[in-house]
Amino acid sequence: MKPWYTYLLKILLTCALLLISPLALAASEKTSWLTYMYIGIAISVVVATILSMRNKNAEGWPVKLLFGGVYFWAVAFIQLMIFAAITHFNK
Repeated sequence: MKPWYTYLLKILLTCALLLISPLALAASEKTSWLTYMYIGIAISVVVATILSMRNKNAEGWPVKLLFGGVYFWAVAFIQLMIFAAITHFNK
């Protein structure tokens, strides 16, 4: 039997893929900044969860939770830098 978090990771990944699918963002109006924020948060949560669960050096839930927070903010700032660069060069 698989651990319970593998099913949670599959559900989170599916939700993230549904949020960023081209059909979901194919509106004729301009996408608001709030949509980009929700997509960024979802991606950060999924990546942080996967990385913290796969870290073999972290023993125990408190350490994995701490690593999850560090990974979340690292991924969030990387996304912010990419979004800022795209916005800058699209002017």
